[in-house]
Amino acid sequence: KKYTQEHYMQPITLKTMAAALHYSANYLGRAFFNSEHIRYSSYLHQVRIARAIELLKTTDLPPSRVAEQVGYRDVAYFHQMFRQYTGMTPKAFANQ
Repeated sequence: KKYTQEHYMQPITLKTMAAALHYSANYLGRAFFNSEHIRYSSYLHQVRIARAIELLKTTDLPPSRVAEQVGYRDVAYFHQMFRQYTGMTPKAFANQ
């Protein structure tokens, strides 16, 4: 979790994290799920969306820049994930 908190803005996968921590991706994925009861990819999205919410509340950055800042390279995918986790678009969230 600490590695993810520090590197969420980078292109990160379970495989890259496992390599950085000197574990196999399969082992790390199972261990993470057994410990947290959530898949790693879902956890990474939660971390990124939480940071995006923070940026939308505290800055005037447009959603496209927020997406980049939190590690999403595809703005449409960022919008999709943001809506999935919050129930609204990044723009609607920023405007409220």
